[in-house]
Amino acid sequence: MAAKEPERISAVTVIVGSSPLEPDEVSKLVGVNAAGYAAAERGWEPLHELLSQVHVRLLGDEGMAGVLSDAPPEDRAIMETPTWQKISRGNMAEALKQGAEGWADESMALHNGWDFDPEEIHATVTWWAGDDDKNVPLSAARRAAARIAKVDLRIFHHEGHFASLTHETEIVTELLSRSV
Repeated sequence: MAAKEPERISAVTVIVGSSPLEPDEVSKLVGVNAAGYAAAERGWEPLHELLSQVHVRLLGDEGMAGVLSDAPPEDRAIMETPTWQKISRGNMAEALKQGAEGWADESMALHNGWDFDPEEIHATVTWWAGDDDKNVPLSAARRAAARIAKVDLRIFHHEGHFASLTHETEIVTELLSRSV
């Protein structure tokens, strides 16, 4: 939106933003995401089939904690909390209640690269990333952030994909400080 509607956007916050991946980054992803990348390489149908299976797992007894059982310890600790599990299940149920088609569409769009040029973003951008994120590698975030003129890449050290959940106040306060 910031690249396509620059007159409307003055400040952007990216929280563990998904970025196009290089082949060497795929091998460092959690298993389900690496499998999703490989399926997307084969096309929408194989990806949709995989995500339909993951959809069942997410909404079943296994939940997100089971699907991401190979996530870094920092993320597993967050996923083990009952409050997080309840919120996650509710969010997943709502997001996937019509099936995995939209998820497959979005994943293919991300897999095929962005439909905008990050260099066209003129707003100030703060990009938050965990240095142990196995869903969105820090190297991909660094590469994407380097293409944005006014970016502040902030790294949560020794934290993973869910780091932002423990830094909500800091993130919102920072964004509001830049908002017009």
